[in-house]
Amino acid sequence: MAKIKDITMLREHALETLEKLANQEIDTAEAGVTGKLCEGVIATVKAQLEYARMVSEEPNIPFMKMGNQKALEGQVLSPKQLAAPKGR
Repeated sequence: MAKIKDITMLREHALETLEKLANQEIDTAEAGVTGKLCEGVIATVKAQLEYARMVSEEPNIPFMKMGNQKALEGQVLSPKQLAAPKGR
């Protein structure tokens, strides 16, 4: 397996694991371990984002960058913005 270098690769790995589970190539225990590891990574990113928000800093999280493109395009959306219906 290639090294997971960014959030997109993590998502792809999680989806591949789900596909393997659906095709009965792995068991639920193995899929569960992958899920727990993904949750841990996401929790650390959330903590970094929350800390940056609390100290009013622009977050610098290399894991959230895809190649030379920022996954968040330089913008951190608030939960309210994320929940807002599109087009409003």
